Amino acid sequence: MHWDRFDQLLCQYECLYTFNGVEALFPGSLRVLGNREGSHLLTMLLGRSIIIRCHFFIAGQLELDISPEEITGPSEHEEVLSFVENLADALELSADITPENAEKTPFLTYVPQSSAWHIHDNPR
Repeated sequence: MHWDRFDQLLCQYECLYTFNGVEALFPGSLRVLGNREGSHLLTMLLGRSIIIRCHFFIAGQLELDISPEEITGPSEHEEVLSFVENLADALELSADITPENAEKTPFLTYVPQSSAWHIHDNPR
């Protein structure tokens, strides 16, 4: 995982980091991943109303949560897609949009090498 690239991308967004529920300066992703003694949460504000929550569960995977209720129209939808494209481009990795707890069944995948979105069939 390219954590240094992720940390650089954060400079483009308004962010808040908490450790064990207490606001603190973000020490960088690698330091967060090296400290398993507490709970880490990084939130990013996208536009005016979309909150992206970053959980640092494992070093090889980036998990970001966005509540569907925050996507209230086409402009919010476009902001999320643009964020995912920026993230995938910065990391040079494909990015999936999935339902909660369903990482193996993405709705959409963005592939930065081809600058293309892929829509997946409904798995049900």
